[in-house]
Amino acid sequence: MFSYGKRSAAVFLALYILTTAIIVTFSLLPSDYSNKMSYSFYDFLSHIKFGEDKTTEDRSEVDISSISITASNTELSPNERGYVKITEILPEDHTENYTIKSDDKNVVKISSGGTFLCKAEGVATIWAETDSGLRSNEITITVRSKGTGEGVASEQIEIVAPANVDVNQAFAPYFKVDGKRSDIQATFSSNSDILKKEGNYFIATAPGSAELELYFDKELKKSLTVSVSEKALPLPAVKNFYLNGELVTDGGTLLYRTEYEPTVEFSDENCCPLIYYEFDKTKISLPYSYDRTKAKIRTIAVGETEIKLYSPLLSEPLKTYRLKIIPPRAEVLGLNKTDIVYANHSFLLTLKVADTDALAGITCEISSENDLPYRISEDVYAIFQSEGKYTLTYRSEYYPDFEYVYTVIVENMDSAESVRKSLGHAALFAALGVFAVLTFFYYIKKTKFKIFFTALSGVITAAVSEILQTPFFTEGRGASIKDVFIDIVGFLAGAALIIAIIWAIYLIRRKKNRSASSKTVE
Repeated sequence: MFSYGKRSAAVFLALYILTTAIIVTFSLLPSDYSNKMSYSFYDFLSHIKFGEDKTTEDRSEVDISSISITASNTELSPNERGYVKITEILPEDHTENYTIKSDDKNVVKISSGGTFLCKAEGVATIWAETDSGLRSNEITITVRSKGTGEGVASEQIEIVAPANVDVNQAFAPYFKVDGKRSDIQATFSSNSDILKKEGNYFIATAPGSAELELYFDKELKKSLTVSVSEKALPLPAVKNFYLNGELVTDGGTLLYRTEYEPTVEFSDENCCPLIYYEFDKTKISLPYSYDRTKAKIRTIAVGETEIKLYSPLLSEPLKTYRLKIIPPRAEVLGLNKTDIVYANHSFLLTLKVADTDALAGITCEISSENDLPYRISEDVYAIFQSEGKYTLTYRSEYYPDFEYVYTVIVENMDSAESVRKSLGHAALFAALGVFAVLTFFYYIKKTKFKIFFTALSGVITAAVSEILQTPFFTEGRGASIKDVFIDIVGFLAGAALIIAIIWAIYLIRRKKNRSASSKTVE
């Protein structure tokens, strides 16, 4: 009866797999996307327009009109890193994305977050470009290797550093070649613990004298005697600590996803200026610099944190600031859904705001005059279980005066809407039933196994599709035994329909063959 060839059977198998994949995909979609696709599917089936999509959001796209950048350094050596900073981008409420680009990735390679790596000698141009093609100002990055110092005599070298210092004094030496500051790769060191090296600095730790030594590729090229007097400068004590020029106090606040440049004011101007910063790396990051003495920090999470200031002269922190990172104040644009909501359907509680970072700390309180029932799913969806008027009150734990109140009208889904939803379920599974019959009835030989495995595939797919809609797998959805039965009925209806069609075709062909045989005998 199923007399089509292997090619046709393979096509039916592919369609069966595709239909199953579509069902699984629909089951795993979050509530908003599922509803949007369901409405479109029901419209297609019934050829009746519902009007506006129930879940469509009115989001206006705002393109970038102006963007400018700067670079941390424009002259670097191979394997050195730099960063690009956006100095201006207008308008501030833009929705368009931009990308940092390089015209020669073999010289300068742009990494995520605006950092870049110098890979080889050469010149490269970098710029920011928006999705619409708007370009920022261009910056030329020159990459060249530092000199090796080969052929440079000691007489040509001058070490620039103080010859007389006090205890606790810090200084950063450098050198000149032929009277000009040089970028030859070199290393400073000391032959005594009297001069303690900290990064690019040396700190005088005790009275005496020590040799400050300059090496070119492990070859001693020049030395300078540094004398340390018995006078000791005051140990560092922090008078004030600033972030972006604003005074920081213990218990103060920082804004989430904001970059800060710290500066320190000491009680005594003559004390060692070298400062290390330590902080909770889950809340604060160093986006551009790996040097703790030149930290430019960025807040990356909301919550309480600490910033500790250390001096290499002391084991204990000079100062500890306990701070709270808070989100920016939300500019509320309204609810994500403001139209009529159906009972027992998921409703997205998240506010529509200009900056999604501002959503942190905002909570929603649901109330009604008659204490109408509801439940919360995944902390962001509400399932209103009765028709009526619900009041949603939004507050922020970070801004006491933040309060927005909205009213949501909940109605029961009318019978026509319910029928159309059931029709959507049944129609999709009916298509699955058709392809299941055309697949299993071809590849399986015994009739009882054909029927058994065809029916079993429909039951399993219906059950799994509902299980995947539970909160464990999908946001804002829920499983329904009723939908399982609707799916199975749709599957069986599709299977029965295709069997009936094929049986009818088989009977017609057999009748024609008999008529042809009778005429041949005569």
